Amino acid sequence: MAARFASYVRNQEHILPILVAAGTNGTRYLLCDGASQYYFNTASSEPRQHQDNIRKVTNGNNAVARALKDSESPTSFNKEHVVNEHSSSRKATSSCSSTTSPISWSRACAFGLFGAIYAGGPGYAIYNILYPRHLKFVQAKPLLGSFFDCLVQTPLVFLPVFYLVKESVLLPPAAEKTKTEGSILAGSSSAQRAFQKYTENVVRDTAVAGAVWIPLMYVAFRYVPLRWRWPYMSGTGVFWAFIFNYVQFQ
Repeated sequence: MAARFASYVRNQEHILPILVAAGTNGTRYLLCDGASQYYFNTASSEPRQHQDNIRKVTNGNNAVARALKDSESPTSFNKEHVVNEHSSSRKATSSCSSTTSPISWSRACAFGLFGAIYAGGPGYAIYNILYPRHLKFVQAKPLLGSFFDCLVQTPLVFLPVFYLVKESVLLPPAAEKTKTEGSILAGSSSAQRAFQKYTENVVRDTAVAGAVWIPLMYVAFRYVPLRWRWPYMSGTGVFWAFIFNYVQFQ
């Protein structure tokens, strides 16, 4: 069975390269996001549980203050109420401190998941099949190809995939209710949020991508052989991943 599987993989031209591209790109994006959060403090928001705990602390402290203000000599009922509220506040504070982390791993995993999906799907198909076999002007005219890639492929493929993955994985607190109402409605809400964020940021994101990738893609299309093109893009993509992460989450 193992020999047959290995033979099948060898006979499939794209399976292994796709797996390698998805694995390396996903890992790169995950690590870049984690490093960006840890060293540059680019976390866009605190983890949802941490925010909930902060609200619990605030509400608990407010309840204690109100109970003490109601009576200078509280009855036994009020005393018990104060003790319970204070205990709840302390528990929330303890939970808050235990969940605080410089890295939101849900965000890092979402960024890594996007990198894997894009590299193993549309990215691989575009750079290894579509461009060399069907859009040969990209290779024949490197400068035109660079502008085409950044001004057409980026806003029509790269950014939609990113926002769809991001909004599907990183649900905001307001979407918690939607999340429990059914997968179809939740998926629709994610798509709507993705489209909204995409339309708000597409011009900015495309401009940033052009500033980074037009010169890098020109070098790739003009000087880098096809078999080395994806490793080249993966290497230079570390630089891009940090920039894109900063733009998105700072």
